[in-house]
Amino acid sequence: MVNKNYFLIIKPKILIGNLISILGGIFLSYNWTIKILLGSLLGIILIIASSCIINNYIDLDIDSIMLRTNNRVLIKEFIFTKKAINYAYILFVLGITILYKTTNILVTSLSLIGIVIYILMYSLYYKRNSAYSTLIGSLSGSLPPIMGYCSISNNIDLAAIIIFLIHFLWQIPHSYSIALLKKNEYMLATIPIFPTSKGLLITKQHIIIYILCFIFAEIMLFFNGFTGFMYLTSMTFSSIYWLIVSLLTYKSDRVEVLSNKIFLISIFIIICFNLMIFIDVKQP
Repeated sequence: MVNKNYFLIIKPKILIGNLISILGGIFLSYNWTIKILLGSLLGIILIIASSCIINNYIDLDIDSIMLRTNNRVLIKEFIFTKKAINYAYILFVLGITILYKTTNILVTSLSLIGIVIYILMYSLYYKRNSAYSTLIGSLSGSLPPIMGYCSISNNIDLAAIIIFLIHFLWQIPHSYSIALLKKNEYMLATIPIFPTSKGLLITKQHIIIYILCFIFAEIMLFFNGFTGFMYLTSMTFSSIYWLIVSLLTYKSDRVEVLSNKIFLISIFIIICFNLMIFIDVKQP
């Protein structure tokens, strides 16, 4: 039971999602080695896991109210907060050390920037005070694929900027679809999410706008010579389907049903994106 709780507290679903995106960044850099791949993966994942634990600690009051989070490990006191903080510290030190030893200063610095944005800016302030908190959270959430890429390239170039934009733009409709599904729970916890602060209509509009921007960003990889035609066709068709569903949501009162569909498609999209990079990346 103890081992299970120490696993659950690091939010394994979030780690798996980041793992896929990190791999996409590494594969895009093309000239990766097993040593750097394993080092960057392990180091970044340990740092993300550490940040997830700290986020759990910061959000204790919120998580105890919301139905989707009120059974988390710290809420149920399966792990005491002091042990959780120590656990987070150990994971952080291990992660930073591994990144420093196996990658480069740039990746190590980006990991620290991600922690500052996620913990200090998003968790401690924006999540509780601003309807635009998703934008701040998406900044930190878009760094892991860049870190994977830069672990090989050691340079923030055009490809790094594009994959940052792709992941940033993807996260907004992904997160807003969750907010639409769980808006009542967020209201109960007095969290000023975008749908409750700005209204359902504007939220639907923003989902459509960000998906359109996402489509534009993803094709930039092809037109700048980083990926092939297989990537272009698969990503374009799947993203257009995502856009069509979002347009249906805009014209429908079945918000929860279609929001869930947008959420599920978004997961498929990001998995497909990183898979197609692996399959169809072009050698520079």
